[in-house]
Amino acid sequence: MGIGQSIARLRQKQGLTDIQAAEALGLNIVKYRSLEEEINDFTLDLLVRTADYYQTSIDALLQRNTAEPQPAARAASPDLKDVLQAEPYYDGRKLSALEIQTLEEVVSKLSRHSRKLSALADLIKDDADFVKKLQELKLVSSKLDSDALVSTIEKALA
Repeated sequence: MGIGQSIARLRQKQGLTDIQAAEALGLNIVKYRSLEEEINDFTLDLLVRTADYYQTSIDALLQRNTAEPQPAARAASPDLKDVLQAEPYYDGRKLSALEIQTLEEVVSKLSRHSRKLSALADLIKDDADFVKKLQELKLVSSKLDSDALVSTIEKALA
């Protein structure tokens, strides 16, 4: 997420319109929107004024962590389920409960399908006659071979 999205999120959290923020920063609305949409860049002066206006630091606006991260913290990734339960935003807009529920369902289905495809690839690798059996049942083309099928599945999982 860029600085424009960060500022849009702060503005929305504080219940401000983009017009109110533009006026407070001494900008016309077109200029302010171009900054939030990351069409134009901030000057250093404007960056300082923006941080002051939103009562935050420039590092926070730039989403920089000034504390030295621990090696384990760098490797760890947040659980997507936790992220979705923490009032997530997308493109500067808070997701609705329905959008979050839909995302959870989609991710759950993708995860299940990924595990099934992985299990299928393992089955094909372990059973040399698996594809021949499928061909005899006329479920797959007689031109299909195990290696090509496993390769296709692994590409889908990558």
